[in-house]
Amino acid sequence: MNAPMIMPPQITRANPLAAPLAARRAVRRSGRETAGAYMRRCRERAGLTIEECAAKIAGQQNDRCHARNDLELLEDDRPGNYYRLARSLHDHRVFGFSMTVFLSLVSATADAGLDEWAGA
Repeated sequence: MNAPMIMPPQITRANPLAAPLAARRAVRRSGRETAGAYMRRCRERAGLTIEECAAKIAGQQNDRCHARNDLELLEDDRPGNYYRLARSLHDHRVFGFSMTVFLSLVSATADAGLDEWAGA
């Protein structure tokens, strides 16, 4: 019997509750690592730039621009749904990181109010 697939919370850039600034600052003050900080640390440990990572997951220049922008936003802990980006980085083995760790960090910093928005 197959277990149901667990999807990450739907966080969108348009949703102001996705990662409010106060919550992100609280995480930083608490000393807990954010998903963006974790991804930056892993990328830098691999010795790659954001541009190099974008080139490895996107074939066309336009796609590279989007990938680069999304990776910059993720590493800056900006609100957004970065599941596809993280999945692409993981599947293309651009740099080593744990999807489990990434998803747990995302869920730890997501606003509980998002659950109400998902049903809307």
